[in-house]
Amino acid sequence: MKNLFYFLIGTAILFSCETNPKDAASLSGTITNVRDNNEIKVFNREGYEKVLAIAKDGTFQDTLKITQGMYLFQIGQEYGQMYLENGQQVHFELDSDQFDETLSFKGDAADKNNFMIANALLPATHLPEDIFSFSVEDFDAAFVSLQKSFDSLKLAFPSLNSDFLADFDKQFVAMQQSYKDYHQAKLDLLRQFPAGTSSPIFTSYKNADGSFSSLEDFQGSFVYIDVWATWCGPCIAEIPALEKLQKNYTNKNLTFLSISIDQEKDFDKWLAMIADKDLGGNQVFADNAWESEFIKAYLINSIPRFILVDKESNIVSADAPRPSDPAIRKMLEKLL
Repeated sequence: MKNLFYFLIGTAILFSCETNPKDAASLSGTITNVRDNNEIKVFNREGYEKVLAIAKDGTFQDTLKITQGMYLFQIGQEYGQMYLENGQQVHFELDSDQFDETLSFKGDAADKNNFMIANALLPATHLPEDIFSFSVEDFDAAFVSLQKSFDSLKLAFPSLNSDFLADFDKQFVAMQQSYKDYHQAKLDLLRQFPAGTSSPIFTSYKNADGSFSSLEDFQGSFVYIDVWATWCGPCIAEIPALEKLQKNYTNKNLTFLSISIDQEKDFDKWLAMIADKDLGGNQVFADNAWESEFIKAYLINSIPRFILVDKESNIVSADAPRPSDPAIRKMLEKLL
């Protein structure tokens, strides 16, 4: 891979006006395990977009007439970020099977781009998936640890100027505040709906077969409730994990209940998705989408939202972990 890089630099980029124009950035690279992802889309928020072809051997090279700044690139379903500037030669390599872990830049602006990679990976090492279930003290401690690593990372790239790093300082502060706001909202929700109190109920929600169900119909078993909609991407993304969870707890005293808050006009779309994805569990349709009393009672203003109630329809968790979160299995094992 390194030999290929030096070959590209030595033969294709000869610092001539034709191959390295001052009014364009030269972008090249090598992608292993390309499969069907035979192109790279480079774009930014200001509307710039260009598609680059990836050769069969995984290499690519092109020039981009851009304005200096941050750009995103997409390969298949994966995204990366990079800094581009006209007159520079930027090269990156990655394995599409381990996109984030293997992405590495060489050439001009390598320090900036490799710093951005390392910075993007920091939260995963300090903020676990169940961070929002932490106490205030443990939550704050996680961010203190993240701040220390962020500060150390900046010191590891001494060539980066203060103006460049200042933008990332602002992003860090904004990210921390966003996390804190969401964490506080979850704590407030749990205080308003403490475990053991009676759950809000719903009655006469339509089933896919035309019959009707109420929450009380499921008493006698624990009920794991998924509030979702056919238009909600994150909701759809949870379906495989939800289906796996259902299979793992088939013989347990646990009912899986999915409540759609689609608009009435999308009822047939809901039915079609149930059939197309062969959705299991109990599928019901809320009576008035976001304005349904059950939805409003639980203060649901974003989805997906998961709720767990006990055999008497008392709250176990008004904001239960998602199926993709290992914490839900720990919670269920304690109950069952």
